[in-house]
Amino acid sequence: MEDEVFLKVENRDRLLKLSQAIRKEFPFSVSMHNCLLLHALGYASAHDFYELKAHTNTRIIFSKSKGEQDTVTLFCCEGEVDLLMEGLKKTSLIDWARPFFFLHLPVYMSEGIKALVESRVEGQADFQFPDLFLYSKSDDAEDLECPARIRVRHLGERGVRQMHAAWQYNRYVDVNVFLSMAQHPTNVGVYEADAEEDHRIVATSLERAGDKESAVAWVALTFYGTTGMLYTLESHRRRGLARLALRVFSRLQAKRGLVPHALVEAYNDSSRKLFSSLPGWRKVTRTLVVGIGGSLH
Repeated sequence: MEDEVFLKVENRDRLLKLSQAIRKEFPFSVSMHNCLLLHALGYASAHDFYELKAHTNTRIIFSKSKGEQDTVTLFCCEGEVDLLMEGLKKTSLIDWARPFFFLHLPVYMSEGIKALVESRVEGQADFQFPDLFLYSKSDDAEDLECPARIRVRHLGERGVRQMHAAWQYNRYVDVNVFLSMAQHPTNVGVYEADAEEDHRIVATSLERAGDKESAVAWVALTFYGTTGMLYTLESHRRRGLARLALRVFSRLQAKRGLVPHALVEAYNDSSRKLFSSLPGWRKVTRTLVVGIGGSLH
């Protein structure tokens, strides 16, 4: 539509430039930065990205999932919130009559988003403020040691299918999208092995597991650039495998130019304790997620 206020970004070079432009706004821009970079590199293709058409000197970015509208993510600098809200009032890219989610918004958008939602939605809107944990390689100098009878690899096909089946939001994403993204270094799996001795792990030299091999633990990037989908099979818990997977994955992301970070909901004490105890990780702020027309859980 000619009167649409947001202009679609049509090439990867522009996505890359946008990701670089918002780096100075960390930690508030980390999720959008990673999401832009994943799509610029061709690792993911789940989202479309838009800029505010009439204001090319701003850093206002609108992203929505392709196909049926399930999620919208937004970024702008704190001084541009009012300008973004005016754009959201006019855009036809959001269907307010359908349930969807605002995900990973900077917390300084809270009042503007609340006012916008209240003006557009009659019914349920679920606001939550997960903690944002950020990783810094400079604070993580310890060697990565893998115990005997364990190996760390990128997930093969069976491991990806295990991850998809265990993910609480798998109804929103077809497993084939997971399989496509898994062709790139966007996950880490832990596997049982015959190796008798401990050995050192180099995160950037991981091999890919066989497609018929079953993993016992894993972690991966979500399509929004956050560290997520962390899971350990019940029979292998309390062995430090999730911790191992996270430490390897943190270094892998940092080497690829991504910014390792994770969102931890208020009720998730176990994840909060885990990230708080990991070398290089610390809580830096909160973020905003909103369920429109339904609950986030």
